[in-house]
Formats: sequence, structure tokens, C-alpha cells
Amino acid sequence: MTFKIKANPTIDASITIVGQGREQQLNVTYRHMTGKEYDALMKQLAADEISTADLLLLLIEKWDADMAVSKESIDLLCEHQPGADLAIASAFNDAIRVERKKN
Repeated sequence: MTFKIKANPTIDASITIVGQGREQQLNVTYRHMTGKEYDALMKQLAADEISTADLLLLLIEKWDADMAVSKESIDLLCEHQPGADLAIASAFNDAIRVERKKN
């Protein structure tokens, strides 16, 4: 099989979110971004030009939560489960990063 340089347009990930006395699984489909695109978003986030909710709206294509992906659902998530937004953003970093498989 030929090694593919360009990534797939989406990345599926399963995130375990622990807190408030429970452990939950969230299945997410992220939109792929190039390193430059993601770096630009991180600079916007650091400069307070976009919020974490805005970032997640740009990163997430779909998820299997009890509400559809929207600004309202992400704001509600942040209100009820502080830190979940950061866990989801961090999982994107893990999902997009490539590494050598150790045999």
C-alpha cells in the first residue's frame, strides 16, 4: 500500500471524560486541519479573538452527545461540566498528531 501524504478530511476519536462522579465516553468526528490552520486558530484563541466554544465549533463535525453540536450545546457543556471543553480540544491534539508505531 502506498503511503498517503494528505490526511483524511475527518478524524474519528473516542474521548473518555471523567468528572463529577462519573466516567463518560464521547465519540467525536473532528475536521482535519493542517498544522498552519491549527496554529492560526491557537493564536486567535490566545489573543481572545475566538472562544473555546468557537474553537470547538470549528474542530468538531459531529459527536454522539445528547444535543447536536452548536454554540448553545457547547456553552451548556462548559456550564455544567467545567473543563470538558478543554478535554475535547486536547483530544483533538492527540487525534491529529502522528507518531511511529513501535513494533
